[in-house]
Amino acid sequence: MASLNRQLEKEVEEELRHLRLPIEQVRVLEALCQSSVPGGMTMSELANYAVVDTSTFTKVIDRMVSENLVYRAPDPTDRRKVRVIATPDGQAVYSEMKPHLEVQEERLHAAIADFSGEEVSDQITLLLEKLCSREDQPSARK
Repeated sequence: MASLNRQLEKEVEEELRHLRLPIEQVRVLEALCQSSVPGGMTMSELANYAVVDTSTFTKVIDRMVSENLVYRAPDPTDRRKVRVIATPDGQAVYSEMKPHLEVQEERLHAAIADFSGEEVSDQITLLLEKLCSREDQPSARK
């Protein structure tokens, strides 16, 4: 699984090389722009989604702030928390990269379907969706 994940990440970075975004930034923009909850996400929610160690995640967000892709705002219900929100520039970058991400997902589903029968393919797809799902996070889109 780890090898597959590294290969998929490598493909995404290669496809999006012109945007000069490391995979962590791709994941952050994906999380923020797909979220059905207005007001962004907390740093810990984003770190979990982006699968980045929280100790290095601040640097990822700092860089994105300096590139005007995201901004930080206080949490309206808890002053101790900081929320990260995509800027219009960040949303535009996500809109540009979204078709590439969708093509990769379609290729993955097709590869699974080619590998196995339809029933097994459906089961593997459901397993992957469950493993990769962000539904367990309260602010993620369902």
